[in-house]
Amino acid sequence: MKGILYYSNELDLQLYEKLSLELSSYISIDKALLNQHDHASLNNDYQLAIICGKSYLNLKTEEFKGPLFICPESSAFGGLNHISYLITSGYPMGGIIIHPSNIFKLVSYLNIFLSSTAGLDKINILVKKEYLNYEYVNAKVEAVQNIADANNVDLFLNDSPEGQSFNLNLVVRRPEVKKQMFGLNIPILDQTALINPSTLLNVFHWMENSIGWGKVNDLISSLDIFQRFELLKK
Repeated sequence: MKGILYYSNELDLQLYEKLSLELSSYISIDKALLNQHDHASLNNDYQLAIICGKSYLNLKTEEFKGPLFICPESSAFGGLNHISYLITSGYPMGGIIIHPSNIFKLVSYLNIFLSSTAGLDKINILVKKEYLNYEYVNAKVEAVQNIADANNVDLFLNDSPEGQSFNLNLVVRRPEVKKQMFGLNIPILDQTALINPSTLLNVFHWMENSIGWGKVNDLISSLDIFQRFELLKK
């Protein structure tokens, strides 16, 4: 398996060295410099991509079929500006967002997946039963269930992560963030929360507690990410 890491500073290169050393038995990782004045397209010569710093702004990813990890730089309010953009409007298909403070945790996250001899067999949605009474939560769960059924993807609702599943944890409040889990934490917010200026700041701090985040209220893109990981195991 081949992967590529796009970098823009020395910290990114430290991640590259750590990934190359600790995951060498599973994946060969190339590196490429991409600064704010460069433009490039990510092709399918690679099965997995990691985009660090501001590289995501200048990289075309539409044709890429593998999982895509995005770790923006921590400048400007600790990365709040980039994270806010990514989790609302700037989220590329297949993208998994990493808080800048968790950049090195990507190694253990990938190790959980790559070291497993089994493939992914289903999607496991973690949601409190009481939240299914909320119309805005239930509507999103039903929508992704319908798409999963149409694509012959097994999807289940549970209250704890499962090892051979791609776990989607729906986060309505901070205590629900899962720290040790293969999958995604998905912020689920109602319209009142979305228009509150403090909401994105709250979500930003949630993200400090775990690696692997999806776009706000977007379970459909999470299904696409599952299918990208599924392809890696075939």
